[in-house]
Amino acid sequence: MIKKTLLSITLMLGFLLSFPYGVKAKAPIPNNITSEGYVLMDMDSGKILASKNENTKYEPASITKILTALIVIEKGNLKDKITIKHSPTLEEGSSLYLKEGEVVTVEQLLYGLMLKSGNDAATALAEYISGSKENFAKEMNKRAKELGAVNSHFSNPHGLNDNNHYTTPRDYSLIAKGAMNNPTFRKIVGTATYTIAPTPQFPQARLLVNHNKLISSQKYKYDGANGVKTGFTKRSLHTFVGSATKGHTNLLVVCMKNSTQCYVDTKTLFDYGFTNYESKKITEKGKVIGNMAAKNKKDINLIVSQDTSYPFDKSNPEKVSTDIKYLDIKKFHAGDVVAKLEIKINGAPYKTVDLKASKEYIPKIDKTLEKYGITDSNKNIIAFSASLITLFALLIVFNIRVKRNRNNIFK
Repeated sequence: MIKKTLLSITLMLGFLLSFPYGVKAKAPIPNNITSEGYVLMDMDSGKILASKNENTKYEPASITKILTALIVIEKGNLKDKITIKHSPTLEEGSSLYLKEGEVVTVEQLLYGLMLKSGNDAATALAEYISGSKENFAKEMNKRAKELGAVNSHFSNPHGLNDNNHYTTPRDYSLIAKGAMNNPTFRKIVGTATYTIAPTPQFPQARLLVNHNKLISSQKYKYDGANGVKTGFTKRSLHTFVGSATKGHTNLLVVCMKNSTQCYVDTKTLFDYGFTNYESKKITEKGKVIGNMAAKNKKDINLIVSQDTSYPFDKSNPEKVSTDIKYLDIKKFHAGDVVAKLEIKINGAPYKTVDLKASKEYIPKIDKTLEKYGITDSNKNIIAFSASLITLFALLIVFNIRVKRNRNNIFK
């Protein structure tokens, strides 16, 4: 085992000593939210800052299309061309008015899905990925669980009413967070207008205006808003997912079952979040936070493998503590994980981050063995062979002694 000694640890946590908010009292969570269920989340950390009925099941309506779009982006190709079948043209509700036989790209359909909320676009994309809406629903449920949405079930790609189609505010915040981490998705839902060129079946250009009024409407426009999706059916009422960024803080709001005030609720929650919390980095990917000395005395830096941030309470910033745990490994190469950085917030475990070695360390004895072609992959074979040779030699010596003893007896 290599003895590893920490020479220095320099975490970039100076911000904890310089928060200018210590004397300002934290504002209470708004009590005028009209949505039956909601979640306000810090998108970078996934921490829920405020919520109501976060685990209650609701019908999501067209915010379903957030998950649909994410799956299509991950599994499809934006440049692929799709010939519209008859089935998408039968969908009710919000529509792109796709025509059977019309040829459009996956990218065009995605903009039609997320800006215009086309139910026909949802069906066309589902058939493109999985062959049918039913098979695509299986993909939706699988991907939802991967994102942490364990109390949801999806039966179709568009969100039209179905008793077996439901989610929770918490679940859908996790789905939307995962979608917003995708640059292509983020670009689409942050677009105010988009034009689909004419086709022989539809000779007029389709001008799509984003249904998300936090982006496209002067009346409801919110500074920093950058996504994501509206929803409505008579049974689900209004549903909405919105995102906004100010400084380094990225917030996400999910509203469920709202009669008419989803934009007002979302803006109120954004204001509360930005006023009371500020996201700051604890670790930064690629940065050196310390070093260790191995037996050969070479300095080997510890490199952070990922960004980590936390939404600190401006009125009373949480305290961060860290501890480095070294892995019990005898040798390593540059880029190998050699330690874990355990991060705690106010004494409670928060995240564990891999630390990678900047240089290799191979003991001299191992280098000598490798020089003669002895590596980890054949050391065991060589050791076993050596054991057999030793055993064979012992048997020969034993047999010689037995023969000598016999000869002595019969002399």
